[in-house]
Amino acid sequence: MPDLVGKNLAEANARVALVGLGPITQFDIGGDRSCTIDLIHDNQLVVIEKGQICQQEPIPNRVLSSQKTNVAVIVQQDDPWHGHYKGDPTDPQNQWHRMPKVIGMTVENAKLAITKAGFSIEKLTEVVPTQDPACAIGVVCRQYPEPLHSHRETSKRSLIIGEEQPPAAPAASPPDKKDKAGDKAPGGGEKKKGDFDY
Repeated sequence: MPDLVGKNLAEANARVALVGLGPITQFDIGGDRSCTIDLIHDNQLVVIEKGQICQQEPIPNRVLSSQKTNVAVIVQQDDPWHGHYKGDPTDPQNQWHRMPKVIGMTVENAKLAITKAGFSIEKLTEVVPTQDPACAIGVVCRQYPEPLHSHRETSKRSLIIGEEQPPAAPAASPPDKKDKAGDKAPGGGEKKKGDFDY
């Protein structure tokens, strides 16, 4: 069974035809016509654009015993970059957006990208400095949520950036030893030229 996820219906029909299946006649799996918001495919998060397939039956790479097997798919009908959870769709508490990838950006550019993605409450984007040597100074090296994950409009977001290391404290200099043997005369006075030891 070919992998149809991320393909449109024309591409999917062409693929199943190559293995003697199709055309795809069913567009419903178990009565559920919706796509999962955060879809994990091949062990990574993928964004399924409107009109693309997000789920299929039979599953990809399954060996089929009959060429008469019906192929069922679910097609993305919604905007995969913005939506709302159950409840009032106009309530910001129920709104979600997809987090852009901002790793490698300056804080200013990262905040611009987050705003462009639809997150409008700027104060919820927190900048967290770190002295991790793997993080460049002033550049986002980690982020929460991770790239492409959906996130509630009213939840906090974190940008971890490299922070300049504080200067190292100067090493303490050894005390000035002027009382070495031969530097001072007996009794604490400085030796002078012509003084004799008795």
